[in-house]
Amino acid sequence: MSVSRWFVDTVTVETFTGTSGYGVDQFDAPQSVAGFLESSRKLVRSSAGDQIVSEATFYTDKANIGLFPANSRVTYPGVTTRVIRPNLNDGPGLGLPEHAAITLE
Repeated sequence: MSVSRWFVDTVTVETFTGTSGYGVDQFDAPQSVAGFLESSRKLVRSSAGDQIVSEATFYTDKANIGLFPANSRVTYPGVTTRVIRPNLNDGPGLGLPEHAAITLE
């Protein structure tokens, strides 16, 4: 089952690739990704287990999850933010809508 019919928003992602020897964050070239952006503030856990406030969640096709590792830069109208953590929501064989949920700062 596909959830792509709800993908009415587009964000630009710059995939985090690491930090240079000078401590500068490095990113891949920007890419546009379709999905659904939900703006809602909530308390979540980072990939390190710390509590952090999330301002939005971006839902997209599960094939896009590799574009959104933690610390990747995401831009949507009026906002540039970072990925707190990506989450793959799949259930092979269950017939449920499979997708990636990207928690944003």
